Amino acid sequence: MRLSTFKKAFGANVKKQRIEKNLTQSELAEKLGIDTSSLGRMECGINFVSARMLLKISSALEINPAELFNFGNKINGNSVFSNKIEQILELLFECDEETLEYLYNILISALKMKK
Repeated sequence: MRLSTFKKAFGANVKKQRIEKNLTQSELAEKLGIDTSSLGRMECGINFVSARMLLKISSALEINPAELFNFGNKINGNSVFSNKIEQILELLFECDEETLEYLYNILISALKMKK
């Protein structure tokens, strides 16, 4: 799976959840403490989020963070994939902020090397 595909699927899920909660981009951006254009770039898959922002988004949308990684058939339709994401998220919730940033940087570097 390419990083760009992953970011687009993630962004589409953020947008879907935002719309389901009847929030505008402006309203969600305000809850997240970011500008509307940043949220737009995230929803389009141009930018990705930090672990901290992932938690802010899930909190603002009142959902489990794993729901943002439920890509269904958008990526490979494999339920094992979704289960792995949930397991990873459970582990991440046990980490402090410094460890989350460290792991995030490792993940981004690893995904870039696979391009």
